[in-house]
Amino acid sequence: MPAKKEITYKLTENGCCICTSHHLNRRGYPMVMMLCEDGKYRPRSMVRKLWTKKYGDIPKGLYILHRCDEPGCINLKHIVLGTPLDNMVDRERKGRTWSGEVCDRKLTAEEAREIYALKGKERRKDIADSYGVSISNVKKIWSGQNWWRETGAIPHKMRRTPSIVEVYNVRNE
Repeated sequence: MPAKKEITYKLTENGCCICTSHHLNRRGYPMVMMLCEDGKYRPRSMVRKLWTKKYGDIPKGLYILHRCDEPGCINLKHIVLGTPLDNMVDRERKGRTWSGEVCDRKLTAEEAREIYALKGKERRKDIADSYGVSISNVKKIWSGQNWWRETGAIPHKMRRTPSIVEVYNVRNE
C-alpha cells in the first residue's frame, strides 16, 4: 500500500484551495493513488476521493463538477454532483465552449444543419465528399457529437436514462 501523503494547498482570493502537494494530470486535476476493484492501486481524482470520504459514494451517472472552473481546486464547497448535461450547460453558460464557426471549422452552422437534414436520405460518403469533410465528421453530426446546438441532435451522453418508476409504469400499462 502506498504511503499516505499529506495534502497541502494554496488558498486563492476566490476561496479555491489549489492542491500543491500532489501530481496534476494533463488537465490540471490533482491525482491520488486509490485501491481499485481489481486490487491494484491506480491514480484517481483527489476531489472524487475527498467527496466520497465526506459524503459517501457518488451515484452512478453523476459526476464531480467544479463550479469555480479551477481544475486544481479541492475545496468541496466549490464542488457539486451533476450529469454530463449539467456540465455542458454550465460550460455553455460561462462561455467556455468552442462551438460553431468560432473554432475556424470547415463547416458553417447552416452546412451542419443541411448535413443533419440528409440523415437517412443519402450515404455518408456522398455527403462527406460534397461538403469536403470526412465520413467520420458526418457521422458525428448525425449522432449529435458535433454541432449538436445547431442541429438539435441530442448527444448520446446527454440522453436521459428513464427512472425505475418510468420503466415500471411502462411495463405495467
